[in-house]
Amino acid sequence: LPALVTNGSSFVVSESFDFKVETPNSTLILSVSHPGHLKKYAENLQTFHCYQQLHPNIVFWAVPSTHTAFDKDCGSVNQMFKRHCVVASILERNKGLIDLALHVDSDIAVVNLKAPSNFERFLPSGRDLALHNRFHNNEVTASSYLVRNTDFSRKFLREWASMYKFPANADNGALHALLLKRMGLETCPTQGDYTVFLLCFQRRVQQSKCQSDFFRKAVVWGLGDSWEYDGWVLMYAWNQNHSFMHHAMKVPPIKEKNGRLAPTLPCDGATTNHTDSYMLDTEAFRKKLHVRVNFTRGVLRKAGFPLRSCLWTRANSSIIPPP
Repeated sequence: LPALVTNGSSFVVSESFDFKVETPNSTLILSVSHPGHLKKYAENLQTFHCYQQLHPNIVFWAVPSTHTAFDKDCGSVNQMFKRHCVVASILERNKGLIDLALHVDSDIAVVNLKAPSNFERFLPSGRDLALHNRFHNNEVTASSYLVRNTDFSRKFLREWASMYKFPANADNGALHALLLKRMGLETCPTQGDYTVFLLCFQRRVQQSKCQSDFFRKAVVWGLGDSWEYDGWVLMYAWNQNHSFMHHAMKVPPIKEKNGRLAPTLPCDGATTNHTDSYMLDTEAFRKKLHVRVNFTRGVLRKAGFPLRSCLWTRANSSIIPPP
């Protein structure tokens, strides 16, 4: 990849990069983040570089949110919001070339190089946008999302980026407000505790029974059913048949949660997955995941959240546990 520049422990697309893929029907994985974050989490990004080398349909770019190629299109708004505009702009430039794009935070890492690269399975019935819920606070996370390169997705991302003045938990709070708007529901108060805001969001959604045309275009995966989860939730355990990525692979690791750094993965296909002490067999992994899901549901129920949500879609993919 000549456009990738290695500089110590960091690599980013160069300032002269034209942001055009060469092959039609490509799937793009990209991480748009502050340059300092791209350098800090270079080991995480390297796992995606390895994954790309093993899957010919995948293109991976690490993109600084300050890249001048997007100054005119996306302006100089808050970097957390600007990155969504950058994704939309890249998709716009690659109509007919990029089919799908998966955006990931820089603190996400691939733990399973053998995970299938047919991301289409996360966009059932031809949907254009896939989001997912986090375990610990029941939010629809902004850490990672999958989009089809359509007018619907690009407009959604640009509208999200335009909400940079939203007062509650930056772009993650704004995502919930945008979802309520797209579902035709009343917004939630933003003053006070973020959990109260999330509780209002989940109750409004549940009362609506998700009867909105929005869900003809979008899907929200439930706990443990998407392509990634916070690694610390399962003590960074993973399984070769049911896992793909871990979120919250911080540098330095999260000590109070027995954190780990991104695993060192070979890029030649001769994976050493089996030597990773965090990898569990299928039965042990499913048991650990189901215990955590049940525990989380109990905590959320005590906090007043609906036990189940019409938002959540159960998965039937081979990469994740069945319901």
